[in-house]
Amino acid sequence: MLFQYIDEKGESDSAIYQRAGIDHRHFSKIRSNVDYHPKKNTVIALALALELDQAEAEELLEAAGYALSGNNTGDLVIQFCLEQKIYQN
Repeated sequence: MLFQYIDEKGESDSAIYQRAGIDHRHFSKIRSNVDYHPKKNTVIALALALELDQAEAEELLEAAGYALSGNNTGDLVIQFCLEQKIYQN
């Protein structure tokens, strides 16, 4: 799903992983190892780097086995940023 979003946005892999603050080796592991399970923060960083809307970000998180919680302050901040389209670090 990540790579589908990258293609849909017309972005290069390197632009996305750099914007997300992920190094090339880590991104390569995500791309090449189907059994690799990235951490929630990594998925959130990629969603923000891709400037996904809230529904798209939630779909990406769900595909990785995560969800944003309404009880977690950090997740509430991420939800606010997605709703307001605030993507920069």
